[in-house]
Amino acid sequence: MKYLTHAGIAAAAVAALLFTGCSAKVDAKPADAAASSVAVATNSGEANIQVSAGGAEVSVGPDGVTAPGVSVGPDGISAPGVSVDADGLKVDATVGTNDGGKAPAKGQPCNGDVNIDQSSSTVNLTGNCGTIRITGTSNDVTFESATAVVVEGSSNTVKGGAAGPLTVSGTSNDIQVADSGSISIESSSNKVVSGGKGDITISGTTNDVKLAKANNITLTGSSNTVSYDELTGKVNDSATSNKVG
Repeated sequence: MKYLTHAGIAAAAVAALLFTGCSAKVDAKPADAAASSVAVATNSGEANIQVSAGGAEVSVGPDGVTAPGVSVGPDGISAPGVSVDADGLKVDATVGTNDGGKAPAKGQPCNGDVNIDQSSSTVNLTGNCGTIRITGTSNDVTFESATAVVVEGSSNTVKGGAAGPLTVSGTSNDIQVADSGSISIESSSNKVVSGGKGDITISGTTNDVKLAKANNITLTGSSNTVSYDELTGKVNDSATSNKVG
């Protein structure tokens, strides 16, 4: 019975991976997922479990777990582009969701919007993404380029190339991008570094922003620090204790 419990947990974990379409969420179910079936047989007190999902088969028995591209063992669970171990969840794949929620294989370019809602994960995105939306916390996210970046979660580290418009509503994020359009910071205690060239609006407090180039800077929140190498527009500061220059 004890083995059956452990095997069942392992089979459930692997079946969850088979159902999964990795959209950087690692939890999006493909719209065309096939029906699943589970068969359990016992032989001399040992459990043998077979799970079929989406045309793939997983078997769990005395010799462990077998599945196409998936392994489960003492070191954790691994699948193409995804690993789960004592350090948490790691995703090393390019992810796009413009094909109904299914993720492209590892190494293919990002080709759609990406939603990252898990926490304490590493997500590496290559190619040209659509909107990257980060709602989880304590993630390490890198990307090459994006149409827009929206950071709603907190305590994330985000590094990338061209970001498009950047919107930050979470707190205590560390964001570094080579280039960006407009920047809007609606929350507090964020650090933002950008090549910049658009308008900057800060309604939150105690943010630290460093820009290579900025157009107009508008501050309605207090105790922010904004530094720049070049200013092409004007500074409108209607709050208190801000440092700009």
